[in-house]
Amino acid sequence: MAIQVAVANHKGGCGKTTIASHLLWWAAAQKIRSHGIAVDPQGNLIQRVLDDPRLQREKVYRASEWLDLTYSPNAMPAMVPPADLVVLDFPPGFDICSIARPHLWLVPIDGREAIDGLMTAIRTMQVGPGGLGIYAVLNMLDGAGRVPVSAARDALGMMPKLKMWPDPIPDTAVIQRSAEYRRPTWLIPNGKNTAGDTAMRKFCAGVLSLVGLGSKGR
Repeated sequence: MAIQVAVANHKGGCGKTTIASHLLWWAAAQKIRSHGIAVDPQGNLIQRVLDDPRLQREKVYRASEWLDLTYSPNAMPAMVPPADLVVLDFPPGFDICSIARPHLWLVPIDGREAIDGLMTAIRTMQVGPGGLGIYAVLNMLDGAGRVPVSAARDALGMMPKLKMWPDPIPDTAVIQRSAEYRRPTWLIPNGKNTAGDTAMRKFCAGVLSLVGLGSKGR
């Protein structure tokens, strides 16, 4: 049975697709059979991971030997090819989250709006049997004018059912450029071993370890 990890948030631009794509890239690099589901109608996950989104076979996009993707706007696909890891990239808004009961929810938090949205929705977010819960991932909170990390932790700490991912993901140019290059941080020019790359690789390895799939590291 595949481990399901869902990435969701009430607002756009908080890093959902960046997190989902890096998890898939990392898992595939470890030769873990992975499948991404673009629940967001914009299909950002498909565009981010594939060099040529026109390449398609039986409604499933092939990114590599270890990675496939499905475009399934606002719905769970009727069938998912065999995989060890399934990553769901949700559209903005928590109402659609009721269609899934993953083993793990990851909720990127980049500011007060994201915190307020999660506060409203968390009671309705369900985790599947044997699941690991709902984790808030502080993301891009260290930039100018952002909510301080400590203040975000205090606000999130008052929510029932919520767990905190231990390490924030920083706001770095390398992570931002990964979207432009459509590559993970460790494969973009001058990206590997920078602060953003190190944080992203540590995050991906930590998620796979948490769900029991392990990680060999790079």
